[in-house]
Amino acid sequence: MPSLGEYLGNLMAEVTMARVHADLAAVRVAELYAGHPVLRHLPVPHFRLPSVTLDVPVVVHGVEATPPPRLDAAAVRTSVDALVERNLARAGVALSERKRKLLSRRLAERVPALVQAELPLGVSRIADELVATCVETLRRPERGVPLPEAEAVERLEASLRSGLRAELAARQPAPPRVSVAVASAEIKTLGSPESVLRLQLTISEDSLEWTERDDEGAGGRLVPE
Repeated sequence: MPSLGEYLGNLMAEVTMARVHADLAAVRVAELYAGHPVLRHLPVPHFRLPSVTLDVPVVVHGVEATPPPRLDAAAVRTSVDALVERNLARAGVALSERKRKLLSRRLAERVPALVQAELPLGVSRIADELVATCVETLRRPERGVPLPEAEAVERLEASLRSGLRAELAARQPAPPRVSVAVASAEIKTLGSPESVLRLQLTISEDSLEWTERDDEGAGGRLVPE
């Protein structure tokens, strides 16, 4: 059985494909207008759907077992170490062996404390705390070793924060999926009228256009119309 998210996503995709077919038909109509001696001087009709409302009956079949709500501390520590090393090199910040060991020790303390906190913390909070630990360690004076340049530390802070947030977000346990029966025959077989859940889904149209820039080469991006 499909999950509720998959089913609703497919419905939205089908409505989008309806718009595609309508636009293809509009192109054919425009070609007919262009080839007609009189119609070619008239505006070509083109209809849009501001919104579509769907009344969707479903029967909830089950919910997946809830996964562990917390991040894996060991896996997070491995990712943090790799990100720190990569971003240190990218920012041009060199650490002495003593400071490298100090940073490793402090991260080894902070990662489990943040990931396994009694009240689960968001990934942004965890990333910010780890970045603050790194920056504080880098700026700690060390006899006979000059401090890294402020600009390099700022670059490291920005890149490390964005990298950690993305990495931690990717490692977040996915929420449990809700499986549903959606076919008419299944709904009649599995559920009484009282157990059928009716969802009213309103889909509004928001167009995008593909743009290309010379400095992007063969690439491009989608932007609001």
